[in-house]
Amino acid sequence: MKNVLLVSFIVSLVGLIGFSFTNCGGGGRRTVVITPTDGELNSLMAVNNLRPLQLPPQDSPDLIALGKALFNDVALSGPRDTSCATCHSDVAGSGDGLAFALGTGAIGTFPNRRQVNGRSLPVGRHSPSLFNLVRPEQPHAVWDGRLGFISGIPSSPVASISGSNPSRSDITSLFTNVFDIQPLFPLLSPRELLGTNNSLANLNSEEDIWEEILTRRLLNQPSYVQLFSRAFPTTSSANLNPGHIGRAMGAFMKAKFLANNSPFDRYIAGDTSALTDAQKRGMKVFYTQGACNSCHSGTAMTNNQFASSGVPQIGFSPFFDDLGREEVTNNPNDRYKFKIPGLRNVGLSAPFMHNGALENLEALVEHYNDIPRSLSNYQIPSSYQRHYDATIIHDTSSARNSLRLNAIFDPRLRNGLGLSSQQKEDLVEFLRNGLTDESFRQR
Repeated sequence: MKNVLLVSFIVSLVGLIGFSFTNCGGGGRRTVVITPTDGELNSLMAVNNLRPLQLPPQDSPDLIALGKALFNDVALSGPRDTSCATCHSDVAGSGDGLAFALGTGAIGTFPNRRQVNGRSLPVGRHSPSLFNLVRPEQPHAVWDGRLGFISGIPSSPVASISGSNPSRSDITSLFTNVFDIQPLFPLLSPRELLGTNNSLANLNSEEDIWEEILTRRLLNQPSYVQLFSRAFPTTSSANLNPGHIGRAMGAFMKAKFLANNSPFDRYIAGDTSALTDAQKRGMKVFYTQGACNSCHSGTAMTNNQFASSGVPQIGFSPFFDDLGREEVTNNPNDRYKFKIPGLRNVGLSAPFMHNGALENLEALVEHYNDIPRSLSNYQIPSSYQRHYDATIIHDTSSARNSLRLNAIFDPRLRNGLGLSSQQKEDLVEFLRNGLTDESFRQR
């Protein structure tokens, strides 16, 4: 008891001094060094309510196995040439390494995937990483939040599976979170998995497409009949519906992309040696002068809201102005706002932002450090164009860029952070390595 009280007293003083002591617990002797920076971070962790990331509810291995098969199966795409794993790859940090995703009709895999004119069109936004997305507190999916699941009520562009009294309640009754809904929608997108002029794309409705995939492309295979039977043992094949596809894929994504063992996670759990000195300095910048926690708050490192970050708008000719959340809500106050992602494994998932405009972490930090300058001086990275036959263009309109800047709610970001070179370097180190779950580097 005396040793415990002594350690508590020392921890309370670390903001003033550095201290080294030996813990003589049952496992032997271990020297623990607590520095003044640890004392500052301890205070910041308390203020920001940082606690170890809790595991989401777990699913059965059979449900996850079905989801894995579906996630990797090109049979879910109209031309049978693209799967979910094409744009959400292990080797690309659960993304695809591209500024704009390339779905059906494109050729090659990371890092050499490219558009072929006449066969494929780029998706209008960047493929987001999938780490820690499938959590009960996550209310929306995709960059503009057009998919939702709030208080058990789903929302989406398909009326039959939306609202408090949907006509296809047999489908919606299977949803447990928004990422049980999300996997059904790339199946409907001509630029993602559906394609054009094929047996799926020529059907009359969204529900017809889902049912065709289920009955004619999956349940006609004995292996899938067995997988569905094991995953949903109380449901006959005749009573399966598209909701079972979404539910299984959501379960797989939750298990596959759970990242909760980064140095940051171990540090907030009490291991003061988990972060390097540079990473600790970067963490301090993150929660103070860097203002990162104004959006990336809490243990999940997201407030699950929508915000403008003053991102330079790039896209394809002819010019299209991506209005973000406003396209869903029709509220001008939501213009240029996009869903705020969590940051676990951010060091593995470049490029960044809804349009992939920022090529790497250094560019990301430089952007946030001086957003007005970033908007004025942005240049499309030279490596981007080789993946596309369509021409990438940059919106240089000073009027629209002024609107993008003024849509930022935090004045610190609007006016510039003024980080030093050392602070920027430390922040990048914290993001790149302090937030990376090492198990994903080896996949």
